Amino acid sequence: MFKAILRFNVLFFLSFYYSSVLADMVFYGDKNGVVEFHEFLISDSFSLSSVNKESSDEALYAAGFCYLRGCSEIGNDVDVDLAAKYLKYAEVRGVDDVYSDYAFMYVKGVFYPEDFNKGVAYLKKGAEKGDIRTMNTLGNIYTHGFRSISADRQEGIEWYRLAAEKGASRSMSKVYYYYADEKHPETFDLSKAFYWAKKIEEVHPDDIGRYTFKLGEIYEKGLGTQKNLILATRYYILGGSAGSDDVARLREKMTEEAFQEAVRLANEWQAEHRIRVPRYYQ
Repeated sequence: MFKAILRFNVLFFLSFYYSSVLADMVFYGDKNGVVEFHEFLISDSFSLSSVNKESSDEALYAAGFCYLRGCSEIGNDVDVDLAAKYLKYAEVRGVDDVYSDYAFMYVKGVFYPEDFNKGVAYLKKGAEKGDIRTMNTLGNIYTHGFRSISADRQEGIEWYRLAAEKGASRSMSKVYYYYADEKHPETFDLSKAFYWAKKIEEVHPDDIGRYTFKLGEIYEKGLGTQKNLILATRYYILGGSAGSDDVARLREKMTEEAFQEAVRLANEWQAEHRIRVPRYYQ
């Protein structure tokens, strides 16, 4: 059994468009580890014409997905009858990813009669089973409002948070962003924003570039945590050349010993994660 995570943007879920998503889709729980959907489609392990009821969980779901939307990697035609058949086979196998596709079908009126409420019910069913895609979709729907569902930012964040707790990096980013957004006082919480920014650094260090300046500001001003100019400078340094003005500004407020400690911490982080930022300080 596997899970699929889709990285997304706002228009993707609000419009229920499913184009150009395959490159970011991955299977989790595969016996051989994480498998990228794109790579699976073009591998020797998958042949759409050979898929049958006895095929692997991955193959059954991939067939249903590709017959539903058409996959450019293999150049197949859409066939909603076959899509429904293979998705049902996958569902019987316990593949929870299918609920996101059932939601798409009911919301768009593909194969099944259009029924928005039933589509949302399938999203919630998938989320209850731990499917990250459906959690993210619900997060987007409730955050912004869609059709008969009024915007409820707090509920939207909660759906994103559930996905974030399962390690989805884009979900973590969403939770961080909403808690850090001062324009919405009902959900503004710097302590929680700080927690998720640090969580992203811990779990997905490759994404740290998007959060260095906010983390630097948080430590510099003591927002949601204790003020610490050494750590603030460390994050500004990790921001590369774009953070050089902030580094220079804080250096004037620090002892040389404190500044060198910030440099040491930044270099230590880069060595640990094998990430090099394009700027050197001494």
